[in-house]
Amino acid sequence: MTFTVIWAPSVRNRLAELWVDRSSDRASITKAADEIDMRLGSNPIRWVRARGIYWELTIPPLRVLCQISEEDRMVKVVQVRWTSR
Repeated sequence: MTFTVIWAPSVRNRLAELWVDRSSDRASITKAADEIDMRLGSNPIRWVRARGIYWELTIPPLRVLCQISEEDRMVKVVQVRWTSR
């Protein structure tokens, strides 16, 4: 299964802020974001946990909340946060 993964513009901006603010962790942030894209794009339900109306995926040092539309085969990332390892 292939899903299209879209990061909301505000979420992309927050990801960029994290990348700039945590210069010593840039490689881990980039790796985590790439892994999040891969997992959400392949079979999102396999990797996420339900959080109310959203789904959560944690790949340290990032945690994202997303909305999944299986019918449209779309995943929208609506929040990204730094998480402790």
